[in-house]
Amino acid sequence: MMRAPAGTPATLEAVRREARDYAARKPGKVPPADSPSRPHLARLWRLAQVATTKRRNAKTFSYAGLRFGVVYLDRSLCVFDMGTREILVRHPTALLSLMDVLRNIDRA
Repeated sequence: MMRAPAGTPATLEAVRREARDYAARKPGKVPPADSPSRPHLARLWRLAQVATTKRRNAKTFSYAGLRFGVVYLDRSLCVFDMGTREILVRHPTALLSLMDVLRNIDRA
């Protein structure tokens, strides 16, 4: 399967598709960032984490020309779509599995 490069409109569509598919299977739940079946959401969460590390008070960041918001639920970082105001992805349950997912999409 051909993978779209990071930062293209096809990547944004993949992010929305992964979030929509998860919401269809589990209504009312937000997907964690460390699932191998949702690599684009994992990359989006990692970009949010990097943005908030660089700028402590960051509330938004851009990815492929689109603005995403940063929200903390309890003390956990979550990313939401500024257009729909829906949370797309929440913090990973295990950082090691997130690293594996990100490593595998970089190889593909």
